[in-house]
Amino acid sequence: MYYWMNTTLTRIMMIGLRTFALVGLLSITSCATGHAPMPTPQTVSWDHAVTLIRGGSVKSVSQSHSLFVWMKCQDDRQYQTREPKIDAVWHLINELDPDHKKIRFSTE
Repeated sequence: MYYWMNTTLTRIMMIGLRTFALVGLLSITSCATGHAPMPTPQTVSWDHAVTLIRGGSVKSVSQSHSLFVWMKCQDDRQYQTREPKIDAVWHLINELDPDHKKIRFSTE
């Protein structure tokens, strides 16, 4: 009986160690895949945001009902701002790119 308990416990411990090692390996592998955490958008003034959009460096814009605007540039830099009134960014983008071919736009 002692031998059976000892070998059973050894097997359980070995399975546990293998599982722990596998989980650790998967964790290290997922960290090494190059997936960096999402960057925090830099806050800019509304005037600076307008300059970026008019300058053609912005590839996508999202707006919320709370007047927050998020922008992503061609070089993947991200910015956030507050528009002075609802849909101000929408009107600006429609003025510059009415077909939305150059600037992707989303709203909530």
